[in-house]
Amino acid sequence: SHQLRIRVNNDIQYDQAFYPIFEEFADATELISVESIQAGMMTELRWGILLKTGVEISDFMEKL
Repeated sequence: SHQLRIRVNNDIQYDQAFYPIFEEFADATELISVESIQAGMMTELRWGILLKTGVEISDFMEKL
């Protein structure tokens, strides 16, 4: 399993933006935390991810 940390602008609907990619590459995901950063201008998301068998991390990261 892996942990993924992504920082996004506040206007991004992260549930809609990332879950299709997670469905393609991961067997399981868990949103661990959501934090406001940089004086509230960005959001930091942390997920626990279990990649599907045979998935290369580089392919997953490229798709993100």
